[in-house]
Amino acid sequence: MVVRLAFAVQSQIEPDILIVDEALSVGDAKFQAKCFDRLKKLKERGTSILLVTHSSEQIVTHCNRAVLLHDGAMLEIGEPRRIVNRYLDLLFGRERKAVEPKDADPTLSPPVQAVVQPRYPLSLTEDVFAAHLGYNPHEYRWGDGSAHILDFFLAADGEPYPPVITSGQQLVIAVAIRFATHLVRPILGVTIKTKEGVTVYGVNSETLEVDAFDSLGQAGTVVVPELTFRCQLAPGDYFVSLGLASRQGSDVIPHDRRYDSIHLQVSPDTSFHGLVNLEAQLRVN
Repeated sequence: MVVRLAFAVQSQIEPDILIVDEALSVGDAKFQAKCFDRLKKLKERGTSILLVTHSSEQIVTHCNRAVLLHDGAMLEIGEPRRIVNRYLDLLFGRERKAVEPKDADPTLSPPVQAVVQPRYPLSLTEDVFAAHLGYNPHEYRWGDGSAHILDFFLAADGEPYPPVITSGQQLVIAVAIRFATHLVRPILGVTIKTKEGVTVYGVNSETLEVDAFDSLGQAGTVVVPELTFRCQLAPGDYFVSLGLASRQGSDVIPHDRRYDSIHLQVSPDTSFHGLVNLEAQLRVN
């Protein structure tokens, strides 16, 4: 309550500079919405706002520039989405490592073989991810190279690599993953974000309880996971992030993460507004 009162008092005096240090993490949803509305008005009136927070969503939504601090030193300053990616890198990747090819251990398995024969035209040996329509050349990629996301296939209602997607279409995203070293219980994650960096949907093989991943990860093998969902997104630009990781105790070890690697463009739809079509029905009795 003390923090809420302090923010309410300071934000009402219309200062030239307002420093908010984690104050927006307190209170209920209604209070936080009221705070952000007040910050927006102050920003429009020329107030400079310094927002100190661990919330990546708040940074990409409300800030024009971001500064990353680590161990008392400034690591980087720049565009919010890029800084947030670096922040996540520090949280889950320890140090950024470029994904470089690793030779499979021949004692663990034979040379490259498909664990699952793909139903889609995917490369099982070469990294041709960037060759397809929809690839974002500004992706943020990192990992230790123990596994590689080699290729992806995207289809909307059966149309491969569509330039534009219509809200309501059935989407298929398949990826080819090659394991360079032996991994125990690998985890595949998929996240969809707006162009501003706000997460619309995120899921992984553990939250979906895909038991098949328990037996995957042999060195030299290739697996082709397939994700299907109905695109209920509003018109606009979205980016799909893919990530392959595994656990070592309580640590999550990133092997190949391709943030914002696939661009989805959803065509205009005037039947609703917002981020997601909930397919509401309205009737009068």
